[in-house]
Amino acid sequence: MIMADIPVEHTSHFAATNYKNEVARLIASKSRPDIIEIGAGRNPLFSDADLPRNVGSYTIGDISGKELDLAPGSGNRLCFDVCGDVSSISTRFDVVFTRMLAEHVPDGYRFHSNVFSLLKPGGVAFHFMPTLYAPPFVLNKLLPEFISEGILRAFFESRTEDDIPKFPARYSLCYGNSPRQIRRLRSIGYAGVDIRTFYGHNYFSKIPLIRELDWGLTKLAYMKGLTQFGAYAYVTLVKSE
Repeated sequence: MIMADIPVEHTSHFAATNYKNEVARLIASKSRPDIIEIGAGRNPLFSDADLPRNVGSYTIGDISGKELDLAPGSGNRLCFDVCGDVSSISTRFDVVFTRMLAEHVPDGYRFHSNVFSLLKPGGVAFHFMPTLYAPPFVLNKLLPEFISEGILRAFFESRTEDDIPKFPARYSLCYGNSPRQIRRLRSIGYAGVDIRTFYGHNYFSKIPLIRELDWGLTKLAYMKGLTQFGAYAYVTLVKSE
């Protein structure tokens, strides 16, 4: 998608390409941090070769043992449901990060609460997620899963079970920057909440007319600061010391 009229640092392309740098920056701000990537599955953010040198331990977490079995590298593996009972997990982490996980959990409040409980005092959670009410995500939420899956695979050849599988999306508590969203997250106990909204997506790139109409809405949303029509967000949550 041509992101004309929107500064690059506010675009979804920037968010996707800069995400790893943002996580590395958070890790670098800690001394020998214990870190966990939840929902990493077969595709963890860091390999053994590019893991930041100051990391104390790197845990790859996922609800699926099958996905964890496909993960490369030598990091710790932890199979658990981030929306389930996490009281048996004794390890606490300095940095918890997720990438395109939040939209799949059934209970966003439980998700953020459980992440909060996994953090050490002073720890940071960092989530990269799609947000409502960007049109493709509204459609994905409303359409039956077999229809949305068929549409996605028709337009994006890489979205296969063996390459990039599609998981059911619910978008619970997946919203852009707003006072209400900040209040929700603070009510969990987070001392610091920062939500950075990004605009644009490529889901309609092969559909003329709809593509142009959507791009017009995207530009309007950016110019008017309508974060509810942004497409993605970085959500940074800090637990008090």
